[in-house]
Amino acid sequence: MMFRFLTVVVTFLLLVQNNITKAREDGLSTFNYDCSGKRDGNYPHPTKCTHYVSCSGQRAHEIECAKGHDGNPLYYVRDSGPDPKTSTCDSPDVVDRDGSCNS
Repeated sequence: MMFRFLTVVVTFLLLVQNNITKAREDGLSTFNYDCSGKRDGNYPHPTKCTHYVSCSGQRAHEIECAKGHDGNPLYYVRDSGPDPKTSTCDSPDVVDRDGSCNS
């Protein structure tokens, strides 16, 4: 009986770890950001220009912008959200014209 219980617990822990790893690989890591009072959508990351925060059901996920065709990171366009249809990332020379972003 104890062996069966341990098998169930180990299986559960492996499934949880697998889901966490999969979420991180998909760029959906949970992020400490206050989404309360915000509608579901995308918001500028507070410290990283190459990332944005996706609020969904009052939970925040840190998401990295895709890389450009040249392999360099794209920057989140700060005023493009929160609507996911208009939320976008673009090249640093378009987004960061004043050079204020250093991530």
